[in-house]
Amino acid sequence: MEEYIELTAVSQSTEEETQRQDTEKEAMNQESFNRKEYEKNLVNHGVAAFIVRSLIVGILVVALIGNSVSLLFYYRYSVKQLYNRVHSIASECAAYVDGDLVLDYLKTGEKDAEYLWMEEFLQAVDDEENCVSIYVGVMDAQEKTRTYICDVVSASSGFTPYEIGYQDSYAHHSTQNQAYLEAAAAGAYDTESDEPDTTHLLNKSKELGYYIEVIKPVYDSAGQPVAFVCVIKQENEMFQSLRIYGLEMLISGVLLAALAATFMVILMRRKMLRPLKAIVDETERFRTEGIAAKTSAVQQKRPDEFSYLAASLQRMETDIERKTESIRKNTEEKARMDGELNLARQIQQACIPKTAEELKEQSAVRIGAMMEPARQVGGDFYDFYLLDKKHLVITIADVSDKGIAAAMFMMMTKFMLKERVIYGGTPSEILKDVNESICRYEEDTNFVTLWLGILDLTSGVITACNAGHEYPLLKMGDRYEYLKDVHGLAVGVIPEVQYHDYQITLKKGDRIFLYTDGLAEAVNAGGEAFGTARMLENLNACGAKFLSPQGEVDYMWEKLNSFTKDVVQFDDTTMLCLEYLAQTEEG
Repeated sequence: MEEYIELTAVSQSTEEETQRQDTEKEAMNQESFNRKEYEKNLVNHGVAAFIVRSLIVGILVVALIGNSVSLLFYYRYSVKQLYNRVHSIASECAAYVDGDLVLDYLKTGEKDAEYLWMEEFLQAVDDEENCVSIYVGVMDAQEKTRTYICDVVSASSGFTPYEIGYQDSYAHHSTQNQAYLEAAAAGAYDTESDEPDTTHLLNKSKELGYYIEVIKPVYDSAGQPVAFVCVIKQENEMFQSLRIYGLEMLISGVLLAALAATFMVILMRRKMLRPLKAIVDETERFRTEGIAAKTSAVQQKRPDEFSYLAASLQRMETDIERKTESIRKNTEEKARMDGELNLARQIQQACIPKTAEELKEQSAVRIGAMMEPARQVGGDFYDFYLLDKKHLVITIADVSDKGIAAAMFMMMTKFMLKERVIYGGTPSEILKDVNESICRYEEDTNFVTLWLGILDLTSGVITACNAGHEYPLLKMGDRYEYLKDVHGLAVGVIPEVQYHDYQITLKKGDRIFLYTDGLAEAVNAGGEAFGTARMLENLNACGAKFLSPQGEVDYMWEKLNSFTKDVVQFDDTTMLCLEYLAQTEEG
């Protein structure tokens, strides 16, 4: 049977160990999954990824701006080149035309060999230079008419050349065209004009699209302008060249941007992502292991921000490890001290008498009491015990300090006081001797306020002495009143102090209420003290409820808590209520 139980225990232990290992593996897998998700998010959404994307976008924007600027300059250059070329064609054609004969052709309308050579030359130039039209004519600025002398057109233009003498009006042309033709007329025929001898127009039509029109004057042998040559050339070739150039620049820009982006990505991975990943890995390792690294996570020949960050991380890990160890030790020390304080509290509470047990053999009095330290242990105490069958000793005291030191001083005072009471004497004599003993052996600055009374259970007479303690409350009849008794100096302040006794005669049903200053001086959230007036009011309210002495003490504690609510108090609170019932024949 024992072997069976042992085997069952081993089996259960093995099963528990297996479950524990499975749980750890599942946690590690979950952590690994989370780790992968983290690295994925780091690559896709991390700071480095944001910087890389920003750089790529910046490079593309710069490339696009550069391409646009280059295209603009190329366009201007191409237009200038086109203008120069068309001007050159017009000058060449104007130089070939014979100015002495050109007007004769207009008068006679006949085409001789010279005219045919001129026409053939213009046609050859038109075809070679891919012009739309080249014509020779005269212009009347006043009539706003244009008369054609020789006109050639390219085969691809679809136009029909005008015959000699064909005349049209440019009055219906646009304002821009009119200004151009008038300027051309002035430049061609007015030798006194300040206008240049060449004019050009960049225009657009449905048939030709964008084109350039250049006019050059034809001079006779006397040097007088007699006609003009007009060359019309489309800008299609220029725009085609411009498109090719723009496409080439765009492709080049994209390729350069791609190369730059690739270089930046490689550089970012080497200079940022790898150090960042090393720092993240070290952070995760320290989180799981809790042991500081011996060396920095990032080692570089030339220190940068990441190496400084990794070095700071290593120092931080060392500090955290040291502080964690310190916290652990402090926690253990605090737990040990809390355990000792709890033990001390239990010992202190054990030294406080329990009313039911202490007074079960007599029926002359009923006593209710409680003590609540502000910390684990306190400096207040109360005590009561039978000196003999006819005398009851009652004590309440408040040590000046709080905490462990006050508790130790309280325990010493309590035992010294009880030891001295056994030898007999009045309360004043007892307190005088205790004061001398404390002043002789206690080198600390602690002192204790103390009220000591000895009740004659037969007569109801209390012989009491007050060593700096709070005034007791006495109930003779229906209401409590403060008993302004004679105060002596607190015990333990200075030696050779004389204390004085006084007596109170209690009748059946009379009560005396003793307390420490923690009751009256307790405050609420507004800083208002509970106060002696509120104490007296609540105590007298107990009379209508016909509460027992312990009931009165509990009632006062409840009222105090409802007044202070959750405000932490800084003083111990102790209460004791005694009711005299008179000594019976059997007691």
